[in-house]
Amino acid sequence: MNRCRFVEDHQRRHGVKRLCGVLGVLGLSRSSFCYWRRTAAARTARQTAEAGLAARIRRVHQESDGTYGVPRITAELRDEGGPVVNHKRVARVMRTIGLEGVRLRRRHRTTLADQTASKAPDLIGRDFTAVVVNTKRCSSSPWTWPSYQPWTAAWKIASSALASPVDRPGLLSYSRGRGILSPEAGDAPT
Repeated sequence: MNRCRFVEDHQRRHGVKRLCGVLGVLGLSRSSFCYWRRTAAARTARQTAEAGLAARIRRVHQESDGTYGVPRITAELRDEGGPVVNHKRVARVMRTIGLEGVRLRRRHRTTLADQTASKAPDLIGRDFTAVVVNTKRCSSSPWTWPSYQPWTAAWKIASSALASPVDRPGLLSYSRGRGILSPEAGDAPT
């Protein structure tokens, strides 16, 4: 129940000042109640206008077989020549009556993976724990710190377009053989 409605229903028995004093703890002042009572006619007129607008929106939405969204419904309502309607008001009314347009946008795929290509080797055996600091480094980017280590250089060369797919395993095994990447957790870099 609305607090202002409660005060209006019980004002004859207890008085507005007393009820607003009790409800003042809940955030209702006398000036708010007086404003609510003074604007009751305007609220009723706005609700009636929005009910008519909701009927017009439903009709346009049904004529479009439920495909039109806020921008197109707003344009259709403006073309009809009725009262001027803002797109924000149309969106609010559509939310309250539960209508929405159809979204046909597809997700854009930015990367198309080669399904025939072999997967990258798991050089650390999915064990990301390290006994000694700086023993294992994992990144999806070849630009890891420090960038002067041999395995980073080999990774950059192996992932570049200059290296053929045949050369890549050799480069990675070269950097792995130097002790930089090792599946054993206790190995330290040499």
